[in-house]
Amino acid sequence: MKKFLNNKIIKYFSFLGCLILPLLIEKFVFPNEGISIDRYIIFATIFLFCRLNIYIDRNKLWDFIYRKRYILGLIIFSYCVINGYHGSSISMYNEVVQPNIYVKNSNPFLFKPQLIRGDEWAVTTPFILSQKSKINNLSTINKTIRGTNNIVTLYPKLPVKSITILSNPTLIPFLFLDVNHAFSAYWYLGYFAMFFATFELFMLMTKQNKKYSLLGAVMITFAPATQWWESYNIITYGCLAILMFNKFLENKIFKKKVLYSFLIGFFGSCYIMCLYPAWQISYGYFFLALVIWQIATHKNEINIKNFLILILNVLLICAIIIAPSFITSTDVLNLVNNTVYPGARFSTGGSDWQHLFNYITSIFTPFVNHPNASESSQFISLYPLPLLVAICTVISNIKNKKKDLLLILLVVFTLFLNLWNFIEINDFFAKITLLYMSTPIRTQVTVGFLNVVLLIYILANYAINTVSIKKILISCLLSVILFMISFKIVNNLYTSYFTSKMFVISMLIFIPIMTLFLINYIKADKYLVCLLFLLSCIVGMTIHPVSKGLSVIYDKPFAEKVREIVNHDNDGKWLTIGTVYYLQNYILANGAKVINSTNNYPNYELWDILDKERKYDNIYNRYAHINVNIIDETTNVELLYEDALILNINKYDLCDIKAKYLVTNGLDLSIYNDKDLTFDEIYNYDYSNIYRLSCN
Repeated sequence: MKKFLNNKIIKYFSFLGCLILPLLIEKFVFPNEGISIDRYIIFATIFLFCRLNIYIDRNKLWDFIYRKRYILGLIIFSYCVINGYHGSSISMYNEVVQPNIYVKNSNPFLFKPQLIRGDEWAVTTPFILSQKSKINNLSTINKTIRGTNNIVTLYPKLPVKSITILSNPTLIPFLFLDVNHAFSAYWYLGYFAMFFATFELFMLMTKQNKKYSLLGAVMITFAPATQWWESYNIITYGCLAILMFNKFLENKIFKKKVLYSFLIGFFGSCYIMCLYPAWQISYGYFFLALVIWQIATHKNEINIKNFLILILNVLLICAIIIAPSFITSTDVLNLVNNTVYPGARFSTGGSDWQHLFNYITSIFTPFVNHPNASESSQFISLYPLPLLVAICTVISNIKNKKKDLLLILLVVFTLFLNLWNFIEINDFFAKITLLYMSTPIRTQVTVGFLNVVLLIYILANYAINTVSIKKILISCLLSVILFMISFKIVNNLYTSYFTSKMFVISMLIFIPIMTLFLINYIKADKYLVCLLFLLSCIVGMTIHPVSKGLSVIYDKPFAEKVREIVNHDNDGKWLTIGTVYYLQNYILANGAKVINSTNNYPNYELWDILDKERKYDNIYNRYAHINVNIIDETTNVELLYEDALILNINKYDLCDIKAKYLVTNGLDLSIYNDKDLTFDEIYNYDYSNIYRLSCN
């Protein structure tokens, strides 16, 4: 076979094939889209890399990749940023804003936009882009959200010209790059950081085992739970803080200890400023286990002086980075904590354990419609297999008097968090463990993460050199039983979602993987690594689209008209009538002051005008998308969903709230004209109408 592959003609045609195959993909897989140079380069690069693995010594190739990993990572990241690539689903605006005017430049050239990710493409992204508008210009006070002034250093946390931006490094590119390239850097920086942070952490945990560390980094970075939720920051900053703590303990040079202590403070500040306790608390238990392990490992090198330096430097950095945000946002925090939703949580657990098995359904969510792909996403954890194997391993270690503190800590904390999903605890215990700030539906994702960690740890440290036929048969039987139980649980959770075809596919995927893991035979683990690696990449990389540029936000005629009006009247307040929240935030991204853009917390300047008696306070005192209708009756408010409401506003109240520009999708507002009000249509094109309101 080697002789055949090394034939000069075969070598030539294999190289040629790497260049021709992408063209065939363009013709037969994307026949209606035309040739995409970006897509061609990506596929050609993948094929050429596969060819390298055939014609170059794989050990030398991967050793080179390992040694140059940061340079190669920087090259790939730079390529993405230079080309303006991103994974946002903003191309959905092609369907909801002037649908007959198609802006191709922002359309994905790989995979599809995700409607369900509305929190990203219809809220977070427009909010971030609004900061780059002329009226805001990266100020700490955003003048456009809610049509009023908003402090945006904490909630929401947007790119600003302030030291507070250090708490979210992914936003820093907006300070020095144009909006297209900054958005690309913002999008991919978190994922690149997560990949390298988790890789290095697994290297530490597996005693420098590159193969399993790479697998662990891929399984975490491309996990459905990571991609659907875009929850990379909490894990990344926690991993980086632990890595710096390890360097602090190992290094004997005082100056370097000081440097590492500052870095611990920096990444710790970033972790704190993620401001999502539901995951920060549960993931915090994992990082606590690593801290205990590191202290125990280096107990002979620890002295009080060094720890005092560490604590003081960490507190100093935290004060510098965190304090300004909290000082300037005290009122905002009070408003948010006192909202009906999300408000101050108090959970006692005891639910949502079924979602621990969601890894079975997660592998299909990029390819088929799901009622809520984000909520059903999980790490491909094989739960509860890694936890059960780890428990058995700990018991075996105790019997054989083998010490493995890290495994014990991981098992203890995983069991503890796992029980949170099954058993309700009393209020006192919920408080002292801080889990009252989390929820079982979020904690179960962390349990999935911990099972991935246990899986990698068991593979790297407890593989066996011999295996019997009996163990293979028992492992296969147990895998079938576990899979059937897991599938039954998930199938009951998502009734009518699974088809017989999906059942067969998931069975063919997970039973071999589970069997190979249970056997954990050192010579067969390479097959398990390949299966998990490919599964993670195929599922994770296809969740988000790969798009180029932000033209769909800025180049539609409606967007250009909005900016034209704003340039002449940047104080005019906007309101959308009879539309969904997608449109109001789209206008916001183009620099307009939009009263009913998504409200992160209630705008009492507005509600004190419309609801002087606070009759509807329980409805609008929340994070809310606000839809508006004009009525002739008294203004009232209806709750649509937990995070959405309808404002039925009397037409005369429009003058009281100083709404000047009203946007509709074809509604004729001139029917409301009278001697006191005039709605003048100033724009009408492809179901996008803009009216100027004059109050006489």
